[in-house]
Amino acid sequence: MLLFYSPFPSCVGFESLEDASKLFDQMPLTNTVSFVTLAQGFSRSHQFHRALHLLLKEGYEVNQFVFTTLLKLLGMVSWTGMMACYAENYCHEDSLLLFCQMRVMGFRPNNFEVGKSVHGCALKACYDRDLYVGTVLLELLTKSGEIAETQQFFEEMPKDDLIPWSLMIARYAQSDKSREALELFCRMRQSSVVPNNSTFASVLQACASSVSLNLGKQIHSNVLKVGLDSNVFVSNALMDKNEVTWNTIIVGYVQLGDGEKALNLFSNMLGYDIHPTEVTYSSVLRASASLVALEPGRQIHSLTIKTMYNKDSVVANSLIDMYAKCGRIDDSRLAFDKMDKRDEVSWNAIICGGSKFI
Repeated sequence: MLLFYSPFPSCVGFESLEDASKLFDQMPLTNTVSFVTLAQGFSRSHQFHRALHLLLKEGYEVNQFVFTTLLKLLGMVSWTGMMACYAENYCHEDSLLLFCQMRVMGFRPNNFEVGKSVHGCALKACYDRDLYVGTVLLELLTKSGEIAETQQFFEEMPKDDLIPWSLMIARYAQSDKSREALELFCRMRQSSVVPNNSTFASVLQACASSVSLNLGKQIHSNVLKVGLDSNVFVSNALMDKNEVTWNTIIVGYVQLGDGEKALNLFSNMLGYDIHPTEVTYSSVLRASASLVALEPGRQIHSLTIKTMYNKDSVVANSLIDMYAKCGRIDDSRLAFDKMDKRDEVSWNAIICGGSKFI
């Protein structure tokens, strides 16, 4: 063995690959070192297919040393090619092992065809019900597969672990399928699976997209109970900074009769540089009216003038009502007179407001 092995690295080192290959074939016993040495030579000369063929031909077990060494040499393309070679030679279990080892080493293949190939191997090797293999495949599908196929795969896999649920909820939330994400979250809770910070962040994102204030509050309550409110991902999801979300919560507070919280949230909204809309202004003016808070109402009126929203009929009607309820009937009449177009709400607001002081 020593006689054959000693000159072998030097042959490869001097790029005498044909001589090295012949010498390798003549060796009565080969080992991992000689195999890796020859594979390195093939890799340096960009003959990746020969390295793959060598592995299949010699039937070496893909142990940690072999895997780590060749992974650095061949890169993702060749390793997915090696997986395909295993599959074509009916070595489905080896193909799965290689895929899982790639994951452990930090490689994250994102090609959908790779996912389908590995899924096929999992079925043929009877690993399709294995939780780890299923979770890895689901993650691959969520990143690059069709959502219908991803959903079908999820429904067929074991669901005792949190990760598959979180992956699927996140996929729905990122695809603007808020209803599906929220329904799946409810199913998960019914299955007694406990959510983590990633799950909460995804489902809160779905609440923001669907403008579901009540459900968002319930989930926020759960977040507080499990102590995840300080988590940065959950906090960002709770404060998804778009005008629809802010408006929804402000309107919700006003409808619940909590004008003070509505005004505080409006102040925070301005601090985040979110631009109010006519809905926002109308809601916070109603909040000021409910609190008989003249000063905040005046400040909001000033903002509507700067942004030209005072010309909007809905905002103007809220101004009339706010000033009337705060006892400033002259200001209420002035807002009424400045309206370009008055509707039934405008007349009712000024009449009701004025009647209180007759």
